[in-house]
This record gives sequence, C-alpha cells and structure tokens, in this order.
Amino acid sequence: MLDLFAGTGQLGIEALSRGAKSATFVDQSNEAIAIVKENLEHCELTGTVVRNDSVSFLEHCGKFDLIFLDPPYAGGLMEAALRKINKFDILADGGIIICETDSKTALKPMDSPYFIGRSYKYGKVKLTVCGKTV
Repeated sequence: MLDLFAGTGQLGIEALSRGAKSATFVDQSNEAIAIVKENLEHCELTGTVVRNDSVSFLEHCGKFDLIFLDPPYAGGLMEAALRKINKFDILADGGIIICETDSKTALKPMDSPYFIGRSYKYGKVKLTVCGKTV
C-alpha cells in the first residue's frame, strides 16, 4: 500500500496494523518523515519511508493495491496525483484509491480503466473511493 502525502503516517500504519503486507510512506517534509519513522517504531511496524515530492514519486514507483491520498486541500495536488496514477498506471487491477478532500471538492473523471466511485462526507471532510477495474 502507498500512503502518499504521508504526514504522520497514520493511514499507512493503520493499514499495516490490519494486515497490509507492506507500506510505502512518501512526504517531502523532513519533519513528516521523522514523525512517520518514530510512529512506525512506536507501533513496532516496518515500512519504506521516502522523502520525495509526492506527485513526482508516482513517475517511478511501481504498482500498489491500495493508495491513500491526503494532500493539503488547496493547490491542486489531488488532481495532479490522480492524473499521474492514471498516466503511469500504478494501481493494481482491482485496486482502490482513497482520496481525502474538503467536502466541497468534486474529483474529475479518470480515464478507463480507472474510475471515481462513491463519496462519503464527514463534516468538512469527504472521502472518495476510486479504483481500477480488472
């Protein structure tokens, strides 16, 4: 699984604690990378932690079954990340992407075989499930 824009790493750590075989955490902030490493150690879990621009990382990262996207809400990073995921085809067949945005953001359609699925609103936050058909 890929935790892009990892921040504290909470999404990837949760996935690891629930049985994900591996996790890659990507963030461009030195502070975030240090926090992810500390949190992994505290939880006695292991993962690959990468300091890199998250959108650029997608150009050379391989395939993932699960991708969490939680970029800063302003700045268009969500759309940029989804375009790169689609362009470089990094989601495994049948895989899913969980996108966290503000509740008013509407994601643009993705090119087939990718799709934008159902959204769930929680106050000011919206989670959108995207995927790739088999």
